[in-house]
Amino acid sequence: MPTNKEIAISIEAINAKLSILPGLQSSLQFISDKFDEALKEIKALKEENIRLQGNNKILNAKVEALELKIDENEQATKTKNIEIKGIPYKNGENTEEICKTLLGMLNKETDQTFNDIEACHRQHTKSEKSNIIVRLKNTKTKDSILKESKKQKLSIKSLGFQNDSPIFINEELTARRKELFYLALQKKRELKWKFLWSANGRILMRKTDSSKINPISVKQDLEKIQ
Repeated sequence: MPTNKEIAISIEAINAKLSILPGLQSSLQFISDKFDEALKEIKALKEENIRLQGNNKILNAKVEALELKIDENEQATKTKNIEIKGIPYKNGENTEEICKTLLGMLNKETDQTFNDIEACHRQHTKSEKSNIIVRLKNTKTKDSILKESKKQKLSIKSLGFQNDSPIFINEELTARRKELFYLALQKKRELKWKFLWSANGRILMRKTDSSKINPISVKQDLEKIQ
């Protein structure tokens, strides 16, 4: 059985420990308050992040709409243009004579003349077969040339080259629409669709002769095609 002295010492030790409890309680309350503040800050940051994401979506939509409008205006400047692809570049070549020769070949079935051409030039690229852009006087002439070029198999042999690599004539598209057309071509091959073409600056796809025509205006349109 403990002596009175031992009991007194134990009581003194307990009192000493009890004396620090208010300090511990104060520290715990301080930590709790700081934790609550941190939670409020985290909540506020999450709300701000959600708000910024919403603003970002709105800005992206506005930028996309602006880009589409710019692209539409640019394409409008190309309504009378055709693009000739597949003719190798020659030093000292005369693009007007090239266009005149090609137009002469198409003249076998049409009444178009060289006078229908307002201007023509080769695109400035590093490619040996950079395309030739032709600006015609009106869209009727353009449509007639495009229609006739699909009937005839034009080749560079008729221009004095040794081989008979094909020449393609299409309407000129903006850089954005060319990229979209390329992606559509990949999709066409992947899904084994039958038709892909452009008309009046619009990119169009069709699975079969009797299926509906799918206009492709943005990349998301391709994602919808299955």
